[in-house]
Amino acid sequence: MKFQRTDLIKRVQAEIGRRILAAEEANTKAREKTERERQEYVDRTADEWRTFVGNINAALDAGRPVTSEDCPKVLKDGWMDRVQLRPAERWEPPTERVPDTAALTTLLDLLEAATDDEVTTSSLERMGFRTAQLFRR
Repeated sequence: MKFQRTDLIKRVQAEIGRRILAAEEANTKAREKTERERQEYVDRTADEWRTFVGNINAALDAGRPVTSEDCPKVLKDGWMDRVQLRPAERWEPPTERVPDTAALTTLLDLLEAATDDEVTTSSLERMGFRTAQLFRR
C-alpha cells in the first residue's frame, strides 16, 4: 500500500492534534469533577456544623444540657475523625493526563525528512510503525 508523503504528514499531524485535544478534555473533566466533589464536601461540612451549632444553641436556650442527640448523625458516626484526616483544603486535583504522541512525533520527523514523495506500508514497517496503529479511528 502506498501513501503520498504530504498526505501522511497531514494525517499524522491530525492524529497528534486529536490526542492532545482528547487529553485536554479528559483533564478538564477531571478538574471539574474534583472541584464539584470538593464543593459538595465543603457544603455538606458547613451544613452539618450549622445543624450542630443550631442544636447546641437550642439546647442552651431551653436550659438543658447538650447531649449526643444534638449531634447530627454523621458526627456520631466518626465523621469528626475523617474531617481531621482529610479536610477539604487538602484535596488535590487528579494527575494531569499527557497525550501519547511520542511515536507519532518521531514518525512526523522521519516523514518530513524523507525525500520520496510516496511512502509504502513496508517502509513504514521498517521504521517501526504499523499502518493500522497510525490510522485507527
